[in-house]
Amino acid sequence: MNAATTRPALAGLLCLLVAGCTVSEQPALQEPDTASRMRVASVAEANGQPGVALSIYAIEAGNRPDDPQAQARYAAALIRAGGIAQADEVLSQALASMPDAPALLIQSGRIRLLSGSPQALGLFERALVAAPNHAEALSGKGMALDLAGRHAEALPWHAAATKAAPSDLAIGNNYALSLMLVGRPDEAIPILALLAQRPEAPARVMNNLALAYAAAGHLSAAQAVPRSSIGTAEIQNYAQLIQSDSAAVEQPSNHLLRPSQ
Repeated sequence: MNAATTRPALAGLLCLLVAGCTVSEQPALQEPDTASRMRVASVAEANGQPGVALSIYAIEAGNRPDDPQAQARYAAALIRAGGIAQADEVLSQALASMPDAPALLIQSGRIRLLSGSPQALGLFERALVAAPNHAEALSGKGMALDLAGRHAEALPWHAAATKAAPSDLAIGNNYALSLMLVGRPDEAIPILALLAQRPEAPARVMNNLALAYAAAGHLSAAQAVPRSSIGTAEIQNYAQLIQSDSAAVEQPSNHLLRPSQ
């Protein structure tokens, strides 16, 4: 595969990946009231009340205009809710006064990934200058390199992100996906199999595991993955595409290659 053929498909694929990412927090450094509000917002989102969560994040961002984490949390919630333009505006205003804040650069990079913009790579690299071991920045740089078709270069960044945050579902999924794109599905299988055992893992992780098995030539195992919503024909189709170095990668269906929301 080359960058010209893979970029359109990867733009769509990676926009699905970043939808599942969240802003890393350090609760011990938060004020008690802030930590309590963030817990309420997280619970609201987990219980299907994104509007309640978004309101809490918006109030917090308004009360703390000079706090990059508060602005990044609000932007991330807007991205999850589909308010990409508003999120970009929030980040642009915050970056004007805090241009080197990793949390803001990472969210801005994710928005660029959504549109397939090559600017994403530079934003993640800027974040890594300020925070060299930031797992989300490492993973973001890997995704940006994958988007550019530079999969071999992307893998070390994904591996570093996984080392920095070994329990992060989205980061592990991104690493497995990059391994699949570089033609190493046998290495992606154990990563995805572990993720699939987690109770919070969505069916989309099972779909990825099925695709990895198929790409490795294990069609029976692919069809036996529990909670996978991919049909036999689709498994075979994507297996052929992943295995073929010369095939143009087609746009994945919305239920494919996507981590948890």
